[in-house]
Amino acid sequence: MSRTRVSDFGERYSERYSFDGNAVKKTVIEYPFREEFELPKVVSVRTAKNRMNCRKMTVSNMCILVFSLLLMLAVFTNYLLLHSQIQEKQYDIARLESKLNDMRIANEEEAARINGSIDLEEIKAIAMNELGMTYPDNGQIVDFEDSDSDYVRQHMDIPDGKKK
Repeated sequence: MSRTRVSDFGERYSERYSFDGNAVKKTVIEYPFREEFELPKVVSVRTAKNRMNCRKMTVSNMCILVFSLLLMLAVFTNYLLLHSQIQEKQYDIARLESKLNDMRIANEEEAARINGSIDLEEIKAIAMNELGMTYPDNGQIVDFEDSDSDYVRQHMDIPDGKKK
């Protein structure tokens, strides 16, 4: 005996039963062979030719591909070289800044040592007693107009404070 049924998924299948005395046994479930196929899409001749041309790898296409790969390799290699040079320069800058800081510290220590060893009172005593220097009187100080430079050059004698 055979029955045709529809599954939960909408497929048709048949079940075969066999009789063994008064018991019915379900033996085989058969699914018929379903052939599914798609209809070919209608494509214009122009589109078909374009698709065929796209699939071909010509010598010119291969040359362009190899050239672009070599160019990309050269650019990447150049990038890596420049990157390593920049890192090298950054290391040199850090090393030189460290050296500069060490020199500044040594310079400040030397300046502090020199300034600590200078006795201004002794210099004043030597200048006044041995060299005969004195403080200036009221007419001896001459004021000049302020210039933009940090120093003054004397091109002629300093005029007397007296007007003629």
